[in-house]
Amino acid sequence: MRIKKFIFLILFSCCGIYAEESLIQLEHVTVSENDRASILRGAKIFAGTCMVCHTAKYLGNNKLANESGITLSKMPLNNKEWLLNVVPPDLSLEARQRGADWIYTYIHAFYKDPAQPTGFNNLLVPNTVMTNIFAAQQGVQEREIDRNIVTPIFGNKKPHYYQVLKLVQVGSQSPEEFDETTRDIVNFLVYASDPHASERKSLGVYVLLFLALFFVVVFLLKKLVWKRIK
Repeated sequence: MRIKKFIFLILFSCCGIYAEESLIQLEHVTVSENDRASILRGAKIFAGTCMVCHTAKYLGNNKLANESGITLSKMPLNNKEWLLNVVPPDLSLEARQRGADWIYTYIHAFYKDPAQPTGFNNLLVPNTVMTNIFAAQQGVQEREIDRNIVTPIFGNKKPHYYQVLKLVQVGSQSPEEFDETTRDIVNFLVYASDPHASERKSLGVYVLLFLALFFVVVFLLKKLVWKRIK
């Protein structure tokens, strides 16, 4: 009986995962921990937009974040009333968990859906509770291709979000400008997930140089010692 129950739970979980599988492929975005200007822009956007619902509590004592307005006192840490009782996740480690491409695609993949509580849905996360907080900048998209005909059109290869959605209401930014805005947000979230990555990599270069120099010294010392022995 227990074995049957265990098998049922596995099958149920697999069906759930399949049902929530996204219809689109991830878009690639290039980010760099050395692009401080982009990280700062992303931090300011996060502070002014994302932090209305989301937190980044692991950045509470980060200087760059604090200078951009991201402080523990401004985060909605004590808010207990959320839409459908779904608490928005903390985004401190989101980039490490999901990856930069996933976040970049998710922000782009919102479309108008009157059936949803927020009026928006998402191709990457179907039936998401999150609304399109960047609709004013991006504009409003509508679904052009129904879920049931995605596979016959594109086969086994998942389409890009822009092959399924169409822009029906222009936003304050052009598509190219919104791409750059999204890249800044993603760049900041990548930084937030590992604020010391740049310093660690710089330190790694010095460590490798030291080891190389140390190897040369040891090699010459070894030759000198063996020369005396011979």
